[in-house]
Amino acid sequence: MHPMALSLLSALIPLLKLWLRSQVEQIASLDIHIGGSLRQLWQGHIPDATVSATGVIYQGLHLTALELRATSIHLNVGQILKGQPLRLLEPIIVSLEANLSPEDFGHCWQSPLFHSALPPELHALAVAAADDASRLVVLQKFCDHLGPDFALTHLDLASGALACRGTFTIQASP
Repeated sequence: MHPMALSLLSALIPLLKLWLRSQVEQIASLDIHIGGSLRQLWQGHIPDATVSATGVIYQGLHLTALELRATSIHLNVGQILKGQPLRLLEPIIVSLEANLSPEDFGHCWQSPLFHSALPPELHALAVAAADDASRLVVLQKFCDHLGPDFALTHLDLASGALACRGTFTIQASP
């Protein structure tokens, strides 16, 4: 990679890490990979990016491991370098892979955020769900209620550990 691209990334990656850390209660490890040429990066176009994290806690949701991947990201890089806030200029589709240990899944299952997001018809099912099979049914129905911006491609719950893959859309910043 060109030295100037490395210079841009040396400014952009810490900003992204700072912003991501500000969005969660805890992160044990965080790694960001950004691909692209110098010209693309200076224009605010990131052809591909990956965020990998472990030990994430977000509003009571505990994630053992998380990986997010996106392509064709358009940011206001020129304005960021002038001290303006980071803005996403166009919607992006993000691929998600999350793994939860049995302990982390237990925290998520009990979290107020999860229960507040459940549609009313799933509350009784969630309260009664005592094993992996019945909890998996609740999770699948819950994912169906997340709307058209989320598409589940894999969901597995075995021995209390959860593995999930899907895609979701992040809308452009206002």
